[in-house]
Amino acid sequence: MAKGNASELLTGVPRGCTPSMGSVPSLRRPLRCPGLLLTMSATPWSEPQAGCGEGQVMTDFKIDIEVNAPQEVVFGYIADGSRAPDWYEAVQSVTKTTEGPTNRGTRYEFTRLLPQGTVVNEVEVSEFREPTVITFVSVSGPTPFTYRYRVDASAEGSKVTLEGSITGEGLRGPATLLAPLAARFFKRGMAKNLNALKTRLES
Repeated sequence: MAKGNASELLTGVPRGCTPSMGSVPSLRRPLRCPGLLLTMSATPWSEPQAGCGEGQVMTDFKIDIEVNAPQEVVFGYIADGSRAPDWYEAVQSVTKTTEGPTNRGTRYEFTRLLPQGTVVNEVEVSEFREPTVITFVSVSGPTPFTYRYRVDASAEGSKVTLEGSITGEGLRGPATLLAPLAARFFKRGMAKNLNALKTRLES
């Protein structure tokens, strides 16, 4: 799991990044980080919604990053869920539970390290348009999430856009105290993860 100091955890602002206005990254305020543009918003629901339990907050975020590698290479790497442990810090291991090449309906079991300990999420590919768009949706397990990756060709090679939604639902024990901050915590972690992806593909 991505680590940070108290200020980062409480505000969700990664070290070296500054919000474009105000001091807390909410209500679609973009963060400006070296090589990244990160926009976040929080939507509290008055009634439980699909994937969002009562009292939880579904938080949306968007990250753009340029990668100096061909579009097909970048997309193929992201779309291969078994490679997630190479660049996604919280993911300890991945098991593919369906046969055949990655496509819509492909499922994986992701073993992740959360503040409460090790958890397992079943994750499905709900959208697949090679070599441009792939969406991963958790269908079971804590902290329900949707991650939609779009890979476009760019002057530098590829532009990766991640649009994500996540909640702190399912955290247990002392970790429940982090639930109101969990979305910001995960957003910060995903920015770090995409930088790791960029470094790996450019090396």
